[in-house]
Amino acid sequence: MYICIYMYMVVCMYVCICIYVNVHLVCYKYRVHMFLLSFNIQNLPRFTHIRTNESLWIDGLYNPYWVYEELTRNKGFVVSINGDHMEPNCGEEELLVEEIGNASVNKVSFAFVALLKDCGNRKNLDELIRLHVDIVRSGLLENNTYLATTLVSMYVKCGDLAKAQGVLEEIPFQDVISYNSLIGGYAQHGIGNEALKCFQQMKDEGILPNAATFSCVLKACASTRSVKKGEEVHAEVRKLGLLKNNLVLGTALLDMYAKCGDLDKAQALFDGLPQQSVVSWNALITGYVQHGFADEAINSFNRMRNEGHSPNVVTYASILKACGILRSTEMGEEIHAELIKQKLLVKDIVLGNALVDMYAKCGNLDKARVVFDELPIRNTV
Repeated sequence: MYICIYMYMVVCMYVCICIYVNVHLVCYKYRVHMFLLSFNIQNLPRFTHIRTNESLWIDGLYNPYWVYEELTRNKGFVVSINGDHMEPNCGEEELLVEEIGNASVNKVSFAFVALLKDCGNRKNLDELIRLHVDIVRSGLLENNTYLATTLVSMYVKCGDLAKAQGVLEEIPFQDVISYNSLIGGYAQHGIGNEALKCFQQMKDEGILPNAATFSCVLKACASTRSVKKGEEVHAEVRKLGLLKNNLVLGTALLDMYAKCGDLDKAQALFDGLPQQSVVSWNALITGYVQHGFADEAINSFNRMRNEGHSPNVVTYASILKACGILRSTEMGEEIHAELIKQKLLVKDIVLGNALVDMYAKCGNLDKARVVFDELPIRNTV
C-alpha cells in the first residue's frame, strides 16, 4: 500500500513538472513576441528555440489563440487576461536568435538591451549568460557600443566581474562608460586593486576618464587604503576643474581621505564643499569613528543636526560606536530613544547590533541583553 502511495506521488510530481515546463515555455514565447511587437518592428527576425527548433512567434498581438489553448489544456495555471490581450507573468526570457533581418537590427538591439537590463535587475545570471550567447550569435555585439556596454554593466550587477572583464576585453571597442561600469563594479565589491588596474588600462588605451570614473577610483583607493594613489587622483581632478560643482566627486574624495586616516584633509575638503549632504556628513563622522576620534565624531554629529540635516541609519550606527568608545551610556540611551521613536530598529540588524555593542562596551550588560532579546532579527555578530 505504501509503495502504491509513493508511486502515485512520484507520478503526480512528474506530471506537475511537465506542466510547469510546458506553461513556462508558452508564457516565455508570448512575452518575447509581445515585447518585440511593442516596438512595431517590421519584418521580424526568425526566432527559434535552440533545442526544439520551434518558432517562438505567435499569430499577432490581439489573437494569441494557441497560447490560450495551451493554458486551457494545462488546467489550473492562470494568467491575467484583459480583453484579448493576455499578460502572462512568467518573469524569465530565453531569447534565442537564429537570423536577424537588416531592417529590424536597431530595434532588435534595443530589445536586447531591455532584456539585458531585466536580467540585471532580477540578478538572474543564468538568463544573462544565455542571452549573451544569443547576442554573440546575432552578430550585434561587434558594432553596437550601447549593447556591449549594457552587457558589461549587467554582468557587474549580477556580480560576475570576470565575465564583465571578458566582455570588455573581447569587444573591438571600449569607451568611458564601459570602463566605468567595470571599475565601479570592482570598487563596489571591495576588489580595489583590480579597479585600479582597470583605471590604468583605460588611460593606457587613451580613453579619458570623467567625474564618474574618478569617483569609482577614489572608492577603490579608500578600500585599499592607497592614499598616495588617492592624492594623485585628487591632483588630476583639481587640474581638470571637476570639483567646483560636483558634490558626488567631492564626497568621494572626502571619504577616501577619511578612510585612509588623513582626517585633516578630509575635514578641509568637507568644509570646502559647495553644500553638505547626509552622505558627506556620514563620510566625515564614520572616518573619525574608524580612527578612534569619538569626540570629533560626536561634535560633527551635533553640528549636523544643528544645521538641519537628518541622520540616517549609517549616521546612528557610527555614533553608537562613538558612544561605546567614550563609554557614554547617557548619549547612547538618547540615541536609543530616537531609534525607538523612529521605529528604525524593527528591520535593521546593523543598528540592533550597534546598540547591543554600545551597551556592552559601556559595561551595561543587562541592558545589552534586554536589547538583544528584543531584536526582531539576529545574527552571529
